[in-house]
Amino acid sequence: MNLEVDSMGAGQDKIEAILGYLSNELLRGMLFFNIVKNLRNAYTKRQLTSARYFFAGAYEACLRESLISFSKVVMPNPDSISIDYLLNCAIQTPRAFPRITKDDLQKLVARHRAQLGAFQPLLENVKAQRDRILAHLERKHINDPSAVFAEPIDMSEVEKGFSVLLQIVNAYKRMFDNSELVLGDIGESIQEDIAYLVQLIQAVNNLHFEQIQGMFPDSAES
Repeated sequence: MNLEVDSMGAGQDKIEAILGYLSNELLRGMLFFNIVKNLRNAYTKRQLTSARYFFAGAYEACLRESLISFSKVVMPNPDSISIDYLLNCAIQTPRAFPRITKDDLQKLVARHRAQLGAFQPLLENVKAQRDRILAHLERKHINDPSAVFAEPIDMSEVEKGFSVLLQIVNAYKRMFDNSELVLGDIGESIQEDIAYLVQLIQAVNNLHFEQIQGMFPDSAES
């Protein structure tokens, strides 16, 4: 009996650790993704007229980080913590989820696997980006430099993917300890932050322009 209790406790600890890791990685990835999304919107609206190198660098870095986090969470690997690993552990340790029956848990896992399967084309594209650019450069690039340039990723599909991953993780968090990963208004907050930075930069540019005009008053009057 003690062995059974210890085994159940170990299973619960394992599930808790998996959910904690996936929640942190999702939060990280969705933070960077929302920065990318709002920077792109601001650029499209021609709001990023100053500090272009800074914003371009921030966009590129956040794009890479968001895709790395996405691939970490969703790509199955025998030695990594991923959604696939969570689903496998859920099937193996159903007693760690006291708020659902074993049969219903198995059905839920099957449904979540089907949801992930629907994103297979996106997953393959993200994997290609990760392998070719984000994680390392393969030796074949010496013979074929054009292989570095992967097909562009549809960011709206990435956003849908993050949303599905969040729903899946939250489903198991609720069944495990009745908790949820809540992002709140992260997108709106980032949009406000970008607008604030743009206003500050514009204010400084205006101040510099006024200072230059003050140095050449005759030129300003003409």
